Amino acid sequence: MTAWMEAAFTKTYPGMSIRGDLNWTDRPHRVTALFGPSGCGKTTVLRCLAGLERLDAGSIQAFGQTWSDASQRIHVEPQRRQVGFLFQDYMLFPHLTVRDNVVFGITAQPDQRSRVNQLLERFHLTGLDRRYPRELSGGQQQRVALARVLAVQPRFLCLDEPLSALDGPTRTDLRIALREWLHALQLPSLIVSHDAIDVQALADDLIVMSAGQMLQTGTVDEVLHRPVNLTVARIVGFENLLPVNVVRRDAASLSVEHLGWRFTGLDQLNSSTAATGIACIRAEDVRLRETPADSATVSATILELIPEGTMLRVRLSLSSGQQLQALWPRSTLVTSTIQPTQTIAIELPANAAVIVQGS
Repeated sequence: MTAWMEAAFTKTYPGMSIRGDLNWTDRPHRVTALFGPSGCGKTTVLRCLAGLERLDAGSIQAFGQTWSDASQRIHVEPQRRQVGFLFQDYMLFPHLTVRDNVVFGITAQPDQRSRVNQLLERFHLTGLDRRYPRELSGGQQQRVALARVLAVQPRFLCLDEPLSALDGPTRTDLRIALREWLHALQLPSLIVSHDAIDVQALADDLIVMSAGQMLQTGTVDEVLHRPVNLTVARIVGFENLLPVNVVRRDAASLSVEHLGWRFTGLDQLNSSTAATGIACIRAEDVRLRETPADSATVSATILELIPEGTMLRVRLSLSSGQQLQALWPRSTLVTSTIQPTQTIAIELPANAAVIVQGS
């Protein structure tokens, strides 16, 4: 199958080289998220694809065209790539009304007015078209910016932290709406984000980046629940990293132990002979019990209780000195009675851990 985008390129800045490596063939309407810590190069990859940055090495092929080729000194300008780019701060023109912001950049066409009216209606901006950006809420500004991006009828969408400028309730509402819009548009889309909740809500596929490198690519579920190494596990939110010994190998899982505490985990060691590894465990998978039952549970001392809305984050210490975190609903019987310095038992569901190689 012919790829609709193939990109292998490098953009170099003092102190960092950023590498983009993409090969997209099937289902070109999918939404992909670039995910990683601030400063890892996500936005640079987005800007290179959109033509806002020139490559230092490599090339970008898309829709049967060469967009960039550093060796051949080819660089197709952004407007000729038909890429819609939503900037993090929206970049609305303060002196233009909502309608004029949306119209900006559209060449005169017979159906221009009709197309703009359709966009205003789709993004619930009808009746606001004569207002200026300063008269709009953050959510309304975002909808204007997205309508302007779509007015030029792009083939590919690039969205740089589309929800980061919004507060909690507005962010939640727009997250739901943005997902509906993206899937209704059926356009290939690439989103930059460092927020795991946004990624899970918006994207089909996920690329994890760190220090300018793409470390893992897959569906959102695959990457978030089966990190390939310790760096990815840290980035995607595994709070607990526990050194373990391998006791037994099964088809796709491992039986492991940490000072007598035994549990099972998914095998991501990439070695059939490794005797040790790191168990990556999410806080929400650590179950609390009042007393130890068998080798599948272990005693831990409660260090701190941290309320997080309807949840309670419990900081724990094992006898080895290793610290863990558990995240449990505050309404449960166990969490309603526990106190710091108390001893409690913990256990894990089968294969809740992912076993990776140590650093």
